Order: sequence, then structure tokens, then C-alpha cells
Amino acid sequence: MLLVFVAFIAMFNGVLGWIGDWTTLNDWFAANTIYDSFSLESILGIIFAPLMWIMGVPTPDIMPMGQLLGVKLAASEFVGYIQLAELKDPMNIVHLQYQKSIIMATYMLCGFANFASIGIQIGGIGSLAPVNEKCFPNLVFVRSSVEH
Repeated sequence: MLLVFVAFIAMFNGVLGWIGDWTTLNDWFAANTIYDSFSLESILGIIFAPLMWIMGVPTPDIMPMGQLLGVKLAASEFVGYIQLAELKDPMNIVHLQYQKSIIMATYMLCGFANFASIGIQIGGIGSLAPVNEKCFPNLVFVRSSVEH
């Protein structure tokens, strides 16, 4: 299941890159953001940036931290930790500049609230109370959204 989500994200990034080339969005993203092209990571970084600001993330690290949270939600915490390892490297163009951000990202990524693990949660909790199994999909989605 995780492999399918990662492949889907790669396919989606390919389509967004093509759209970015066709509409010159890649040039705009390269000029105005920390990202070099139009991608799922750039979209998620922009969407979750206000939440990172509210959490107290240092200003230069707001968009990469938003990217990590979005990727963790869309794919899994494993993909998020792989990206965190890349963002910790100061040799990369886009990297986390503050140790505080790295610590916050480490704790932010350790959780089980993402779309890929909803089925695992339904199966695990459903086996504990098979009589109420029909109620669990709604409850698991609410629980996953509250965990963030």
C-alpha cells in the first residue's frame, strides 16, 4: 500500500511538473518560493505554512516544515522521515536552518495519522469490537484529523 502511495505521488509530481512547464508555473515557483518547480511538495508547503507559523516554526523553515507535514499526511511518516533526512543536510538548496525546526519535525512526523494507515486502523480497532465495526470508518477519519 505504501509503495502505491509513493508511486502515485511520483506520478502526480510528474504531471504537475509538466503542467508547470506548459504554463510557466515552474519559473514562477523558482523565482518566488524556495522550490524550483511546481510539485506536490510545493503545494503542500504553501498550504501548511500558516499552521507551521502558528506552531512557532522559525520563519525561514515554515515552508519546508509545511511540506513535511503535508507529505506525512498524504503518504506516510516513513516518506516524511526520508525527506527530513534530506532537509537536515545543509548542502541542499532547500534545508532546515534551525535546530528547533529539526526537533519539531521529528516529533511532528511520529504519528499514525495519514490516509494510508486509515485501513490499518479500521482493521485493528474493528477486530476489538466487531459489533460496532460499521461506525469505525467515520471515527478513524475524525481521529486521524484530530491527531495532527
